Amino acid sequence: MNNLFIELKKKGASKFTRELPITPENTTPDGKLQLWTLLNELERSSIPPLQFLEEVAPHYRKRKQEVNLQLFDSPGKGDRLEMEGRFYDLGKRQVELRIFARIRVPNKRSIKVAKATYRISAIHINEVAKMEAA
Repeated sequence: MNNLFIELKKKGASKFTRELPITPENTTPDGKLQLWTLLNELERSSIPPLQFLEEVAPHYRKRKQEVNLQLFDSPGKGDRLEMEGRFYDLGKRQVELRIFARIRVPNKRSIKVAKATYRISAIHINEVAKMEAA
């Protein structure tokens, strides 16, 4: 494998999206989305892209080197929250998975809610075995 990001692009989807309706069950008394629910949904949204990464490079162990979270706004009851994940190239065997959470507003631009970034490196399983033996 020459470049992890190029392999991902060759194999298919580069964008992973899902929607989450905000209901009274997952909101606070003042109608805002619960932070814990948002964090869980961001983490759930990272699962399909990470599974896709595993399919593309099965002989490589993936390691999350860094995880960052930025919160911008809080959606309210009745809003539809859209989660979108994309891979970005960071080098030969490194990619960054960014999960964006936003509110889609009809006839307007979307409103950013949060962004989670996962910096992922791929290490060949033979190299992992050498490192563990040392």
